[in-house]
Amino acid sequence: DYWKTYADVLSAVLLTVILFAIILLLYIDSGLNNNSSNNNNNIAEVTTTGSVQDQTTTVAETKQQSDGGQEETTTVEEITTDNGQKTKTAIRVKVIDQDTKKLIRKKGIKFSLYTKDGAKVTLHTYYPKKKAYDVFETDSEGCFFLPEKIETGNYYFKQLNDVTGYDKNNRSNFTAVKIHDWSAPDEVRIVIGPSQNSILISQYDLDTNTIVSGGKYQIIAAENIETLDGTLRYSTGQIVDQINLNRNGVGKSKKLYLGKYQIKQIYSPQYYSILSEVKGVRVKSKNSVGETVNCNIKISKTKYIIKVCDELEKTKVLKQATFVIRKGANEEKKNISSDETGTIVLEQLEKNTIYSFNQIKSEENYNISEKTFSFKVDKYGQIEKKSEKEMKIYNRIIRTSISVNDYLLGTALSNYHIVVNDQNNSFVEEWTSDGSPHTIEGIATGTY
Repeated sequence: DYWKTYADVLSAVLLTVILFAIILLLYIDSGLNNNSSNNNNNIAEVTTTGSVQDQTTTVAETKQQSDGGQEETTTVEEITTDNGQKTKTAIRVKVIDQDTKKLIRKKGIKFSLYTKDGAKVTLHTYYPKKKAYDVFETDSEGCFFLPEKIETGNYYFKQLNDVTGYDKNNRSNFTAVKIHDWSAPDEVRIVIGPSQNSILISQYDLDTNTIVSGGKYQIIAAENIETLDGTLRYSTGQIVDQINLNRNGVGKSKKLYLGKYQIKQIYSPQYYSILSEVKGVRVKSKNSVGETVNCNIKISKTKYIIKVCDELEKTKVLKQATFVIRKGANEEKKNISSDETGTIVLEQLEKNTIYSFNQIKSEENYNISEKTFSFKVDKYGQIEKKSEKEMKIYNRIIRTSISVNDYLLGTALSNYHIVVNDQNNSFVEEWTSDGSPHTIEGIATGTY
């Protein structure tokens, strides 16, 4: 009995110690669970210039609008926990082509994130130390993760930098609705459209710089034109459009992807020669060149040029040399004479037509050419595959060269008076010899 009293006291003390240890362990375990719960409930920090709206039971789900236009909205349920707090979700973003829906595999496309009310969102990473992010950029696959989970609700991304061959998307709306973890994040697609622009052709006369109406042009790809999603839009040499010019001499192509093109004339207006060479042009974005890529083209009239010259002195031109011009089989005639430069320019020449001409008059004392000349204007408005053809016609004048020479030695003699008369003993010309030949021009055929 003596020892029993001490044993009971010892047992009571031991039980008290054990109970205290159990309570302490439960307290520690509860603290660890609370810390874990707090870590999982970390949410995105929202930096705003004003106040953030209170939690509501519904939000407006907004369809993605790549052009920043009017939004279409539907109502979706916000997901909340039992204590009324919003849930959070992991987000992975893909940047895709508006036409093909393919990934744009371009590293460094930058975006900012905003709430539906325009408040810029700043997110964080916490290891090894806390770091803030308000700009997010794609990897080489054209994707990126938001660095931490965000609350369910409505947001939009704003593109910050330009991407070669694409228009900037200033507002891409999305709604974070469901709960997603990092192993299976919610997928958000940012759609950006490939840049396009039109070619505007204006046509002018090469000589007068006046507007020329009519004509047709082809637009041909001068290179393989691809976009960053890997799609071949046009291949080299492909005819991508045809432009018919209106009466104001203007025509506009359809919208074309950015790149190098060739402009080829396939039909010229009446009286004009088709362009033999093609014109190169680079289609650039509207942001850099405006609503259209302007291309001024100058074309030449079909011309046949007649130049009338002296047969001996080829640089000497003959004025008022007259020709009869005939058009086609109906022998329509027109007389035309050379100008001060000895030149006749035939214009207003019709396609698929043969023209002929012959000389009927020349300057005084010149003999005219006896030949009949002809040329053809083909269906392209060209003469012998050229827009312009020149023909030189030579007229002959009778020239006589007289000198006074020693009979035996043949040397030229000076100071002899010479008189020339025709066969009717009429005076023609006289001179005194100076040791060099004297030339008489323009005398008629006959005996002197």
